[in-house]
Amino acid sequence: MPKVQSPKSDLSTEALAKVEVLHRIVASLGMPLFLFSASLMTLLIFSWLFVLPHFTQFGVGDKELPASAIAGYKEELTREVRAAEERRDAFLLPARNKDYAALKQLRGGRPDFFEVRADLLSIAALLGAKPDVITLSLIDMDEKTGIVRLTGDVRNVGPRSMTVLAQFVEALRDAPFVTNLTPPAYVREGESKEKFYSPFSLEFSLSIPSAES
Repeated sequence: MPKVQSPKSDLSTEALAKVEVLHRIVASLGMPLFLFSASLMTLLIFSWLFVLPHFTQFGVGDKELPASAIAGYKEELTREVRAAEERRDAFLLPARNKDYAALKQLRGGRPDFFEVRADLLSIAALLGAKPDVITLSLIDMDEKTGIVRLTGDVRNVGPRSMTVLAQFVEALRDAPFVTNLTPPAYVREGESKEKFYSPFSLEFSLSIPSAES
């Protein structure tokens, strides 16, 4: 009699065949999957190191900064802004500055530069028969020390240039805002009576009026 295979034997043979086929598929795909995974990993690492930083940089002024440096740059800008504000306050609000307060107290009742300049020009005009007899080419005033320096000359009065200069110096001595005047050297220069002139350079201190006056 022919031998009859049981259904159970057929199922086991079919299962083994399927397992073998699956094993072959996995074996054939193993190397491509490995290569794909390695390539993908390499691509991701390359993008993280070289590509993403290029597209994630932020332009701040004339700088290009990566996202990781934004926080530190913000802190640096904050410190610079605070320092600038302090410098601005010191400039716009000088009353907070001790040196300014001391200078202001030192000046006290001294006249300011424009008052001194106007008085000097007035004295020079009164003594000169002409507007260009006593010329003040430089009026320099030190706000801190209260010292005023004058440079100029006396001309257009012929040989009387030194006499007019002496009168100008005496008029300055009598001015209420002048003290400790250092007189100039009295010289006369020029080749003829029409060209005689007396250059001068002198200095004095501004007088601070007393509280009683």
